[in-house]
Parts: sequence; structure tokens; C-alpha cells
Amino acid sequence: MAALRISEKQAAGINRLGFKHIAAVAHLPRAPLAQRFGADFVERLDQALGRLPEPFSPLAASITYRAQSALAEPIMAQGHVLDLTRRLACDLVPALLRDGKGARTLRLTLYRVDGEVKETAIKLAAASRDVAHIVNLFSLKLDALAEEYDAGFGFEAARLEAVECEVISTTQKTLTEEKQGECLSLLIDRLGSRLGLENIVRLKPADTHIPERAVGYSSAEADWSGESDVRRPLLMLPCAEPVEVTAIMPEGPPKCFRWRGVFYGVALAEGPERIRPEWWRKQRRSRTRDYYAVEDEAGRRFWLYREVMADDDAHPRWYVHGVFA
Repeated sequence: MAALRISEKQAAGINRLGFKHIAAVAHLPRAPLAQRFGADFVERLDQALGRLPEPFSPLAASITYRAQSALAEPIMAQGHVLDLTRRLACDLVPALLRDGKGARTLRLTLYRVDGEVKETAIKLAAASRDVAHIVNLFSLKLDALAEEYDAGFGFEAARLEAVECEVISTTQKTLTEEKQGECLSLLIDRLGSRLGLENIVRLKPADTHIPERAVGYSSAEADWSGESDVRRPLLMLPCAEPVEVTAIMPEGPPKCFRWRGVFYGVALAEGPERIRPEWWRKQRRSRTRDYYAVEDEAGRRFWLYREVMADDDAHPRWYVHGVFA
């Protein structure tokens, strides 16, 4: 009976009545049990049997990197809050630098004089320990929350925590000091402070060689590293469109084709690139494709493919799948 997590007094009273196990009281009427041993006993019994939910608050993950400060005089202005955030960030960065890490999510907690607590969090597209960048993101965040910003009688304490951290790998800089990746991350962080990082996505290569499934969407919170080495058209059609093709021979590159009512003469052709269907996927209609990158006489480039013919096919079928910029 003690497994129900009831008090010692309740367990002793039940044992005196001869009930040693939970099964002995599981099917008894609830009203007499509640009257004799209390409503909490019946609640624990029903929770143990799965008849009532037992919500609980999980333990919060321990925060390794944090900085906090108590103020002698309360502050109210947003500028003073940002100055305090800068001091806390300067205290936080040495610990991150020591462990070779950067913050991906930072949380600023402000304690008002009247006991109210205000929390503001920012998320970064890439791990960072740049104090100026962090303070600037908090400034943009507070500007976006200007209507909800209420200092009351002032803030008397503050805490800055690095909720999520990642290892920052050391990379060698080029002679020209190009920082294209860093500039992209800074831009994403600025937009994310206004729009939210979950609203910023980009195309990312997927782990498949089938063109229509070869890319997917990735949020700004995910790792954006890694690019595909396979050349693909900038414009992929939502669905491959049939095209009339005249080829030198049935299994050769196209000589000319007609697409959307316009005739194109092929000046150059590259291919074929054979792409087979994924055997582990159950597909009703899936055939091997031979892709060609072709350029017409005006310099326009297209991505065509021919379905590999089966024995019962009299003529091969061609499709346009994309257009190169």
C-alpha cells in the first residue's frame, strides 16, 4: 500500500483493516474509501490504475553559463536595461571562451521591485559570443516588445543565461578576411529578432538523389552547414512537363524539342546522368531517368530527361524538369 505514496498514517490505518496490497482495494467503492481515508487516497489509487492523469513539472536543465547582478538602485529605462545586459554578457563570455563554446539561445530575466519577473529570450542562427551582437539582438527584441515592456517601479536584479550552447570550431581566416558566412548569420539574427527564427527558412539538400525530393526546408535554428556538390537547375518545375523531342538516335541526346508551344534548337548537350528509382520505396510508376543539360541557340539552358524505355515502349518519353539561370 505504501507504493501509492500515501502518508504513513493512511498506510497504517489501511493495514489495520487487513488490506495489505493495492489489489485488495482496487475494486472497492470509492465513496467509503474517501470518507475513511481521505480524497487524496482515492486520487492516488486512481492515478496508479491509470484512471486519472498525474501531471508533473519536469526538472529544468541545469544552466552552466550564467551571470547575474543585484542593483543598489532600481532601473526603469530601456537604455539602462541594455547597459546592464552588456555588463552581464561581458561576465558571461569568458566562461564560454574558456570552454570553446558559443551561445545559441540566451535568456534575460529581469526582477521587478514588486516581485514580478520579466523574461526575454533570443535565438541565434549560429553560435556566438560577440557581446555587441548579443546586446543588439536584445535591443531589437525589446523594441519589438515595446508595448508589453513594463518596468513598474523598476528592476532591482537581472540574470543572463546561455540556455543552449554549441562548440565553436576554430577556422583559419583567408587573406582577404571574407566573412560571408558570418554576415549571413548576422542578417538572420537581425531578421529573427523581428520575425522570429521559426519564420525564417531556406532550402537545404536532402539525403536523396531523386531531384524532386533532393531539397527540403530548414529553419534558422538548425545547422545550415553542408551543401550539395551536384549541379541542379536554379528553377525546378513543381512537376516535370512532357516535351516533344527529336533525338539523333533513340538513346542519344536531344537535337531539338518543343516545349509549351515554342520550338528550341539544341546547340550543346551534356549527359546523360542516369538516376534510378529508390528501390526501398513502393512506387506505382517509377522508371530510370537519363538527364541531359542542354543549351539552345540563344544560350538558354534546360534540364531534360528521358525515361528509360521498357520492352513494350515504342517511343521514349521526354520531360522538362528545370531551367538553369
